[in-house]
Order: sequence, then structure tokens, then C-alpha cells
Amino acid sequence: MKKTILSLVAVASLAVSGLALAGDFTLEGDRGDALSQYKVSVSETYSVFKLSGEAETFQPYGNGTLTQIFAAGAGLSFKVAGVGLEPYAQAGEKVNSGSAEQPFVGVGLNLTHEIVGPLSLTVGYRYRDSLNGAHFDEKRESAALTLTLSKKQSVGLVAYHYDGTTVSPSATREGVFYKYSF
Repeated sequence: MKKTILSLVAVASLAVSGLALAGDFTLEGDRGDALSQYKVSVSETYSVFKLSGEAETFQPYGNGTLTQIFAAGAGLSFKVAGVGLEPYAQAGEKVNSGSAEQPFVGVGLNLTHEIVGPLSLTVGYRYRDSLNGAHFDEKRESAALTLTLSKKQSVGLVAYHYDGTTVSPSATREGVFYKYSF
């Protein structure tokens, strides 16, 4: 089952990567709780339907277990009273060097509101849980401040708070990101 899920996630990520040629491409770097984390994500929105894929890697500062996460997602993207809503579901796999893969499913919600001019605020919540009974339970709150530079480019600051059995004790991470829309 592990190999099947990993294969499905890899194929879905490649499919979504192809879609990103007409969508959004985001690079992110985070630091916190004694580790460095790097993430690449792609997404494409069709009407109100949104497809996404992400790959991230992190490791305690140059030492310890290297962890990689691959995820594919699908959801909605729409506005209500000027607030952008993005509920979504994910499936993916967490791979730690030297240990078994951990397939997971997740759900989340992002809310975005324009503060003033090109500046917007996004807050979100995501929950991930194991598919195979592995020790995997992750809750994440996030907040991002985005500055739109042009129709195609934006930059921002992001902060995360993680909790759950896979993040002990709870952790905070801060980062920067760059987003390009094709």
C-alpha cells in the first residue's frame, strides 16, 4: 500500500506541476524549532476548483534525520463578502531517512483578506493524519502577509505553529516566500 500511495502522489504531483505552467509557482524557506525547511508548491485554479502539489524537505540544522514530504491536493477557491476562502483536502507521504514512509491525508482551510492596496493577510489551519496507523498527527495554524508586486509576482512573510504527536513539543517556524503566476 505504501508504494501505491507514493506512486499516486508522485503522479499527481507531476500532473499538477504540468498545470503550474499556466498557474502559480511558489518557493518558500522557513527556519525555526532548530531546523531549516524548504518548500516548492504549484497550483492551478479552474473556475472555483483548485488543484495543488507540494514538495518540502527539512532537517535539523545540518545534522540529523532528513525528512521529505510530498502532497497533492484538491479544493475550492471562492470569495464571500470580500474574503477569499480555500477549503481543501490532501493526500501525501512523509519520508524520513532511515525509517518507514508515512502516508497521510489532510484537510485545511485558508482565509485571505486584502488589508490595503497590494497588501493581504492569509490565515489558515491544516490537519494531517496517518493512513496506516503510523505515529503521524499534525495540526498547523498559519498566517502570511503578502505584498503583490505585479500581476505575476508577489512576496511575503509567513509564520506557522505546529502541534500534534509528530511535532513534539509544539513548534513555531517563520519564513519568506516568492510566488510567480504564469
